[in-house]
Amino acid sequence: MTQGNQRFNMETRFPRLLELKAGQSCKITPSATGEETLMLYKNGRHAFIHNPEGPIKEALAWTEQFQELKPDTHVIFFGVGLGYHIQELLRRHPGLHFSLIEPSVEIMHAFLEHSSYKDWFLTSRVEEIMADESFTRNIPVLSKLIDRVSRILVVVWHTYPAMFPEELRRFNESVQQLVSYKQEKMKVTHHYEKEWALNSIHNFPYILDTPNFLETGKEHIQGKPVIIVAAGPSLNEEIENLRLIKEQGLAYIFSVGSAVNALIEQGIYPHGTFSYDPNIYNVDVVQKIIDQQITSIPLIFGSTVGRHTVDDYTGSKQHLIISQDVLSTELLRNVKDKPLEIINDAPSVAVIAIQCFIRMKASKIILVGQNFAYRNSEYYAAGVTNSKGYPFMESLPQVPDVHGSMVISHPSFIQMKAEMELYIRLSKGVEFINTTLDGANIAGTVFMLLKDLISHELSERVVNTSWLTDEHALEYDQELLKRRIQELEQSGEQFQVVFDQTEQLLIALGQLVRDKRTEEITLTLTRFDYTFAELVKNRYFQIYALPRNRMNYELLYSKTSLIQNDPEPLSKAEKVLQYFGDFIWACKVDCHQSRPIFDRFHKSILNKENNYAE
Repeated sequence: MTQGNQRFNMETRFPRLLELKAGQSCKITPSATGEETLMLYKNGRHAFIHNPEGPIKEALAWTEQFQELKPDTHVIFFGVGLGYHIQELLRRHPGLHFSLIEPSVEIMHAFLEHSSYKDWFLTSRVEEIMADESFTRNIPVLSKLIDRVSRILVVVWHTYPAMFPEELRRFNESVQQLVSYKQEKMKVTHHYEKEWALNSIHNFPYILDTPNFLETGKEHIQGKPVIIVAAGPSLNEEIENLRLIKEQGLAYIFSVGSAVNALIEQGIYPHGTFSYDPNIYNVDVVQKIIDQQITSIPLIFGSTVGRHTVDDYTGSKQHLIISQDVLSTELLRNVKDKPLEIINDAPSVAVIAIQCFIRMKASKIILVGQNFAYRNSEYYAAGVTNSKGYPFMESLPQVPDVHGSMVISHPSFIQMKAEMELYIRLSKGVEFINTTLDGANIAGTVFMLLKDLISHELSERVVNTSWLTDEHALEYDQELLKRRIQELEQSGEQFQVVFDQTEQLLIALGQLVRDKRTEEITLTLTRFDYTFAELVKNRYFQIYALPRNRMNYELLYSKTSLIQNDPEPLSKAEKVLQYFGDFIWACKVDCHQSRPIFDRFHKSILNKENNYAE
């Protein structure tokens, strides 16, 4: 491939490179040894990106610190300059894959003009190229990159901390946050992947027999103030204010999670309570309602909520389709051909509720008891007995509170708060008010005492006394559902055939590796790629096998670049056996255990029976 073709390929992959322009602050100059170096004018002074006495010698010495790199390491270079240090690191590690981040668009332009595409192998070895002084537009790209690689190493060229301190700070914070999100997501996926899938099947009859909250509730909520009551310790201070609001119908009140128990203890019944946790013990959250046979608090449940949460619930029920519920999203369609509304899974049920009320166009979303922090070492409000929460420790991180001081929080609180702030930031036309005394400051909200809010803004009755008494099940297309189940059964038969072929190819590949038969290995790898692609396209695999084995699949996905770019057939085959073999074996064991559940589910739908819940 000619350099011109390689450049065309690069700019097709990264079209923003075409927008880069040369600037006055960046200048390529010769060094004392004849190689080119780069001089930047910034903050009133000139500085060299590379040593003017010998940039290549400098790069050779600097890369000595990276003698040992694991083969699955993806290097993110912060600071490109003219690329001497990058080129030397790639020479030391020929199989290395990398991404480039350059905070100066002028420097990136100079680098691209200076670089030889052939020498850099850019078309095959670079994953991402990001150049932006603000960096914010690159965060989604960086997030996807971190998600799809298994290991990262950030390499910062030594002149950049002094030249771009603020840009480097923002970059480091973003990387730390995104890696933390990935680790947390992986932990949650590992813990709940089987539960999400089983809960979806168990709860499916309740989905068919109950209204969709986003549909039936919207006419009541649109243009009205809504209060989300969480179980934080500051809830204790607001009981009488909430009682007044409920009695006078000044706003709709919804509890999230365990907060319903604190309200019931005080004789306050919210207009609805949200529950979504996939844990099998989640029923404990609503056990008080069940035990006391309370019928006037509607349960708004996520479709992946823990099994048995909904079974014995004594009040009315409304559902939400949660993004982790692949089953419902694939099988259900509205008879009116409306798009299926899906709520994104979240680390906190309060974030689930916020998504709902943003979509339902509430005029105000008012947060009560949403501490996201400890208060006098307390985790929960009085009356919450179903959970102890995280124990208080003085060494836990601190965050700014609503009064401008610092308050002790917890890493899980901080993550929940960050996700809530994201939805607040993305919303339009909704006012967010945080009334939580001594709680963490929530970006995008205005702090106001609840008593003052009542005096100044909640002055008239807005609650419809027939709230949800006119409930009706949202009709999903039953005939389409049956057809899709029949198609799924056919896909199940095809799945078994393709799965067996995939397994047999892995067995054959293992024997070829032991015998070191390179030519046959190459042919078998090609056949395996095709067969595995057929497996991944199979709908039975997508709906049943994959959701229950997400963690293994994500691990496999993170290794694909490492495998695909291995030039040695024997080494590539060994990696395929290791990573694909682990995934196929996990799927085989799981499908053997779960197939009877799926078969009963299909039979119950086709026979119009709902006796498959266990």
